[in-house]
Amino acid sequence: MLLVHGWPGSVFEFEKVIEPLRDPRRHGGDASDAFHVVCPSIPGYGFSGPTPGPGWNVRRISAAFALLMQRLGYDRYGAAGGDWGAIITSDLLRSGAGTGVVGLYLTMPLGEPPEESDDPEAGLSTSERQGLRDWTRHQAAGTVIHLPLNTTRPHTMAFAMNDSPAGLAAWLVDMYRSFSDCDGDVERCFTKDELLANVTTYWVTGTIASAARL
Repeated sequence: MLLVHGWPGSVFEFEKVIEPLRDPRRHGGDASDAFHVVCPSIPGYGFSGPTPGPGWNVRRISAAFALLMQRLGYDRYGAAGGDWGAIITSDLLRSGAGTGVVGLYLTMPLGEPPEESDDPEAGLSTSERQGLRDWTRHQAAGTVIHLPLNTTRPHTMAFAMNDSPAGLAAWLVDMYRSFSDCDGDVERCFTKDELLANVTTYWVTGTIASAARL
């Protein structure tokens, strides 16, 4: 099972699911459902970075992960991810590189927009229309403010964040608060140890800029 994280996360996203996947019998499951679990850091993130040059886009990353699985000896495997992990694992199939992928699990499934129409919500169900309204409200609350900053000023931000662990923690923890279903209290969803493990990964590897570049 190939598990791919997102931003502003790291391989620590999977700390709680690795053991149930690896040894399901100890967690009330069937031993025959066990997986070998592969959790690579995305190039430019954590232990796979920083990337020294341009060109590490989704297609190159998905090709690298397909090669990784091949070199590890897996000709059949499942893939799962959310955020960038969903985009990268979906590209494994779209690009044809992931010929060994036999199943795909996404926490952020990707779809094509509806055909052009005078009504942008034409053909959508009531729940899908509500989802668009929820997303608009989500954006208005500033929870996607990182997108223009990461896209246009990743290096400017990195000078400040690589200079201050408190500044790096403030940015990353606020993203965890914004992106999680915590009603504004991030510690309803994550412990301090979980948050600090993620921040420390970025701090010791100096990868906040190369991660944001993606």
